[in-house]
Amino acid sequence: MKSTLPSAFLFLFMVLGNSAIFAADRGEPFETKVFSIDGPADLFLSTSGGSLRVEKSANHNELTLEVYVMRGRERITPGTDISNQIEIEFEQVGNSIKAIAKTARGLSRSNLNVSFTVYAPEQTSTNLTTSGGSIRVAGLNGDQRTITSGGSINISTVEGNIEAQTSGGSIRLEQIKGDINGSTSGGSITAEQTSGELKLTTSGGSIRLAEVSGNVQATTSGGSIRAGIRETHDFLQLTTSGGSIRVTLPLGLAHSSSGISIDARGSRVQISGDDPDLFVGQKTRNRVSGSYGDGSLNAVFRTNGGNVNIQFE
Repeated sequence: MKSTLPSAFLFLFMVLGNSAIFAADRGEPFETKVFSIDGPADLFLSTSGGSLRVEKSANHNELTLEVYVMRGRERITPGTDISNQIEIEFEQVGNSIKAIAKTARGLSRSNLNVSFTVYAPEQTSTNLTTSGGSIRVAGLNGDQRTITSGGSINISTVEGNIEAQTSGGSIRLEQIKGDINGSTSGGSITAEQTSGELKLTTSGGSIRLAEVSGNVQATTSGGSIRAGIRETHDFLQLTTSGGSIRVTLPLGLAHSSSGISIDARGSRVQISGDDPDLFVGQKTRNRVSGSYGDGSLNAVFRTNGGNVNIQFE
């Protein structure tokens, strides 16, 4: 008989494995704080240059916060006096936890970077800000707000609404149940196995969507868009200023009475996998405008320089 591991065990194994690797890379924390929790937690983290990592803990009543301090690639050991360069503040009010790392008063900048790693109860909402490091969130239920001035953002296995903003890094979103608003000034965006409304914007990178359910608005100023849509309700808008668009839609949209309306423009527009006899509208080399059924779902695909390929399957 073939045996399989429960998905929850697999997820825990991956989290613990990744945590061990991360801890080994960082070494011993500079400082560790443990906070008692008796309900859903709110976590606020802010640092300059360092990374932020928050993931699910097996302990529902405690939140463990680890502080790592680096000078370049050099790890600052526990007990070192850094108060003349960095100030680290901790605060707890009820189930709200706050940790802030900032340059000491009188200094314009410091050569030390402070990173936080947090093991939090599953029911935790976050507000995370760093001026340049990466951000990672995994395994939580609650709204997550993540902002970095240049690092990447990785959010996975979360139930709650997501806000992810980076000035240049990439954004990766996986197994999210909730609405997502993600933007980057130049990096790529990937969203896989999401259910909820998606609003994604990048100024130059590519956008990749896979197994997405919900309304979608995705825009890039120059990269390509690849979208695998599992289900959507009211609108689907994919726009790029120069790249190509390739979208896969459920075959049922072209056969149901509610149907889908399509307005697609590009250097060349192609539709495959449908029944052409069910389409009402106009098809030319560089534009398709019309509908299947009542056209309840509004789909708009725009590119100023690339091709548009629409596949029903």
